[in-house]
Amino acid sequence: MNPYLAFAVLLATGLEGIDKGYRLPEPVEMNVYKMTPEELKENGIESLPESIGEAIAETERSTIVRQSLGDHVFDHLIELKKKEWDYYRTHLSQYDIDRSSDSVIYPLDGKQPLRSALPSFFDVVCVPYRARSTRTISS
Repeated sequence: MNPYLAFAVLLATGLEGIDKGYRLPEPVEMNVYKMTPEELKENGIESLPESIGEAIAETERSTIVRQSLGDHVFDHLIELKKKEWDYYRTHLSQYDIDRSSDSVIYPLDGKQPLRSALPSFFDVVCVPYRARSTRTISS
């Protein structure tokens, strides 16, 4: 992200917090990574977005980001980030290709096995070729 846009949003959120008297939560001295979901909830600790897609969706709902950047810049930023996320999540790296080159895809409908670098685990079962057995896979 452009550091100037990030700084503008940081300033706007800080100023809003001062103007509206937002209270900071108490510091957490425990290791939050070792807490159970129940402990996190009891302590009022919320998780950050787990993917860029979730972060974009959260930003899209933010009125303070829209107000600080203006509608024009905000809309273009969201559009750009969605395109970047779409490219990232659909990109097939050489690592992915190398890793799946020894896989044979067995469709659940019993048709001829396919070799593929993009197995869909909802439609097919992926079995390593060298470990393939003669058993029939049933649904």
